[in-house]
Amino acid sequence: GTVVIYARNGANWSQQALLETGDIHVDFMALARDGKTLAVNQGAIRRSESTPSFALVFTQQSNGTWSQQARIPVGLKTGTDITSLDSSDMKLSDDGNTLAVLATNGSEDRAVHATDFSCGPPLSKNGYYMALFTRNGTAWQRQAAISRGHDSSLMWALARDGNALLYGNEMFTRSNGAWACP
Repeated sequence: GTVVIYARNGANWSQQALLETGDIHVDFMALARDGKTLAVNQGAIRRSESTPSFALVFTQQSNGTWSQQARIPVGLKTGTDITSLDSSDMKLSDDGNTLAVLATNGSEDRAVHATDFSCGPPLSKNGYYMALFTRNGTAWQRQAAISRGHDSSLMWALARDGNALLYGNEMFTRSNGAWACP
């Protein structure tokens, strides 16, 4: 339940921070290019578990210390079946102001269900969707929830500037804070 941050000074590495996640372990994380924003999972659903799940966002302060900035409810899942790994994922834009999460609506926690999709059809239970969050100052809010109607995860990519998303073989773009559906 802890993420350890190390910093390099020349050829030497030293421990910079211990970030408590409150979970047994962290299955996936995303680090902004500048290294000052980190998103990790908390409470990812493992196979038959039905626990609330969150994306925790940590930021590095100007004095070098780290603190938790947000705890964002979103359906996260990790597990392995006989064919492959079935898992959520997350990515941050280079500046750390856009968080994309491949999420699932399989949790029993109703707070993480994306019932108001910006784009796409409703999902069956355990279906995946793309949740897009943006940071304004220190506050995070969901900008979009995109469904492609699939019951399994899809390959996807977030542009480095956070203004484009390739998901379900379609390109989604953001302009003036709004995501356009193809």
